Amino acid sequence: LRIGEGLEVIGLTPLGPASVDGLQVLDVVEILPEDAMAWQQGHLVYRDAALSDIVRDLNRYSDVPIRISDASITHLTFSGSLKIEPANAMLDTLEKFLPIDVTEAGGTLVVGSRK
Repeated sequence: LRIGEGLEVIGLTPLGPASVDGLQVLDVVEILPEDAMAWQQGHLVYRDAALSDIVRDLNRYSDVPIRISDASITHLTFSGSLKIEPANAMLDTLEKFLPIDVTEAGGTLVVGSRK
């Protein structure tokens, strides 16, 4: 992989793709093939995933918008598998493992800090 004018070469393994924004490498993460393809069997698999990343994924599967109302919880992490089903059911599962509460406001599912 060549980055920028200096043609810096960064080695990547098949299990470590890079996320690239413009010409800057942001992150290198390990992805197991079975996790990446789990959606085909109706599951989303996460390993130490940030809540903000999970909500971004859930928005792809949801007819109802989902947003995080409290920036302090975006860094919470979850490891596990979520069955792909209506968004409120997937968020109910997350509520069992993370200190979050989910409410509905104006047609949006709002994820906030558990009080």
